[in-house]
Amino acid sequence: MRRPLAAAAVGALSVGMLTACSPAPEPIVALAVRDGRPIAVLVTCGSGLSQISVYEKDRTRTATPEPGDPAATPTMRQHISWGVHGNATTEVVEVELLGTPPPGWTSNEPTVVIGLPTPGAFEVVPLPSLQPDVRYGLGGRSHRDAIVVDFKTADFSRIGPGEVLAPDDGVSVLMPRADFEENARDTCDG
Repeated sequence: MRRPLAAAAVGALSVGMLTACSPAPEPIVALAVRDGRPIAVLVTCGSGLSQISVYEKDRTRTATPEPGDPAATPTMRQHISWGVHGNATTEVVEVELLGTPPPGWTSNEPTVVIGLPTPGAFEVVPLPSLQPDVRYGLGGRSHRDAIVVDFKTADFSRIGPGEVLAPDDGVSVLMPRADFEENARDTCDG
């Protein structure tokens, strides 16, 4: 009788561990270029609520506290980002980076302080422009989190018509947009 009880306990433990895990990010976001402007391409997996963001990956900034502000700390890091969110009305959403949100979408809040007064606090501040020699991450969410696409502004000239910069085995690579969308749809169905 001990064997079935032990097997049941192991099975319960296994189920518990599986439910505690988050789904792995999916290859559902890519970077395209249209008329010289960077465009995020998000395959929504049939989910309505979606988001797209771009943020600085290389540079670490620290906030300068206002004189006399008891909540500020000179070690507060800044997360420099831009993002939009909304209900997707199409399977594939295109959004110009740092541009106007699509109809029905909203820009993310520009300034939020998270974690005060702890030493690990950080402030989310707006990304005003994309600069040369800065590495950025393009992320998104719809159904699940997207695998981040790493890029620099120099990549824009490499992305031709009908191509995207998309995640592939942990690296951002050029590929035909049709292949990216097919792979993303397969991920959505899986």
